[in-house]
Amino acid sequence: MVDPDAVAERAEQLQIHFASNCPVLQQIALASQYMREKDEEPLNKKLKQEPVGVDKAAVPPNQQNKALLTLIHHLAKVVLQHDRAIQMDRKQDSFVIFAQVSAEGALPLLTLKAKEWKDMTEKTTTLRTYLLKHLILEIQQRAIKLSQSSQGTQLWDVAVTKGVILQDGSWPFQQWCHTEKKLTKSHRAPLPMSRILKDLQFMVDLLTDNDHVMRFHSLRPQANVVPWMLQLNMREDDLWRLFHQLSQSTLWGLMGLSLKQHNQQVSKPAQLLEQLTNTQGTAPKGGCKADTWQYGPYVLCQQRLHLLFVVGPE
Repeated sequence: MVDPDAVAERAEQLQIHFASNCPVLQQIALASQYMREKDEEPLNKKLKQEPVGVDKAAVPPNQQNKALLTLIHHLAKVVLQHDRAIQMDRKQDSFVIFAQVSAEGALPLLTLKAKEWKDMTEKTTTLRTYLLKHLILEIQQRAIKLSQSSQGTQLWDVAVTKGVILQDGSWPFQQWCHTEKKLTKSHRAPLPMSRILKDLQFMVDLLTDNDHVMRFHSLRPQANVVPWMLQLNMREDDLWRLFHQLSQSTLWGLMGLSLKQHNQQVSKPAQLLEQLTNTQGTAPKGGCKADTWQYGPYVLCQQRLHLLFVVGPE
């Protein structure tokens, strides 16, 4: 039979040993005692026992504060490392869609479809899948309308002038130029019209299944732009491959949108924690800052690529 007194005595001996030989445990004990005395007075009256193995009377208050700050610093580093690990995972399966606030853009459509889904008596699909599918359907209709026009028509000429399509009807890619502070043509090979229409139809077919879309919701808006987070299931990678191929394509400009892969190094709350605690991060140099990611360089571009005044609903 186990003797409780012997177990308690052995536990006390281990605590004394580790507290006297491990500075980190000693700092944690001091910090815990300091927090109980400062913020938990009722609890402190019940817990009169001093940290085992620590002579608190011999430790000045400024050293207690230093131990507390050291503990907070270490905890902040753990939180930041965890946040960066999360952001790194999201780079593998997540995209950010920037939607401009406009009467003919994507936001009114998404609002209408969300209400339709809510009023359904029998829901056979999730809201996130329902919204994304109807967004792709609307882009598909506008792309078909553009493909049915020809050189010399108003729709085609405006699309070429705005850089949405090239003279041969192919769809180029764009990238943000940090020197010129605007979107410029990317070196990626443009996609032909037939390929775009085929990919859009494949997207619509895939979105009949609820297993592809994990998350699709708006983030905090700023000015006239609302970013949306899209997370896809990597186990069903057909849809992810299509979004990856069409990332930064001018196709999304038909709805006042721009699409890019998730490239955030650290979240906004983690960035504030880093500033408050003065904790040095471990993000690679040249990474995108949180503010830049959250609303993207596309917001800074005044020459939007959408054709709302021409391609919008009649």
